[in-house]
Amino acid sequence: VESLADQLLARTPDAASTLMAGYQKTGPRKQQWIDRLAKIAGNTAAKPKNRWAAFQQLYAMYLANDDLPSALSVLDPALALDLTGESDTFKRENAQNRLQMGESLAKIGHLIQRPDLMSRGLLIADESLRLARQLEPNRGGGYDYRSAQYVGIQIELERYAEAEALLVSNLTAQIKVQSANPYGGLDSLAGDLQQLVLIYDKTQRYDDILVLAEEAPWWGVKDLQQVPMN
Repeated sequence: VESLADQLLARTPDAASTLMAGYQKTGPRKQQWIDRLAKIAGNTAAKPKNRWAAFQQLYAMYLANDDLPSALSVLDPALALDLTGESDTFKRENAQNRLQMGESLAKIGHLIQRPDLMSRGLLIADESLRLARQLEPNRGGGYDYRSAQYVGIQIELERYAEAEALLVSNLTAQIKVQSANPYGGLDSLAGDLQQLVLIYDKTQRYDDILVLAEEAPWWGVKDLQQVPMN
């Protein structure tokens, strides 16, 4: 089994995650997996996407082990990898993975009251969102799940002013693009509006909720009671 695992790790570290999950439950094996992944991650002759997969697994395993210093030690080398020669599909997936890594770091920083880590995580997430938009522009002006995820991070971290500014910017851009299309609907704005209402609710700006209810016709529902508020 270890020979097969070694082959999987050497070729596609991310494909070995199922095997790793079983071994992680047995303490003595856990360090062996970490050592193998670290070897691949540090191998400059290995393919960048395989090194990235190894770094990503290491980051997740260290966090699962409550080993924040080790997780931070692999973060910068992972983000510094040159992925220029990889496919666009991989780059898009990588941008999403980076966004998730930044999100986890920001949440940890918030939880343990480390503003420096929270700021660093948000910076990683912000840069990842920009990269994702470059690789896959939202030309249609529709609902952008990547931006929604980033806004969700800001809301969870109680950074309501920043989240509101992002939503207003998104809504303005979407309205401009979609209004220019006589055949396009504005129902996709409902997702951003829901997040905006959530911010107003958490900050007790109930008058602003009423204004949105009266003046924003883009909810995609006939009754505002149908709008999820979670």
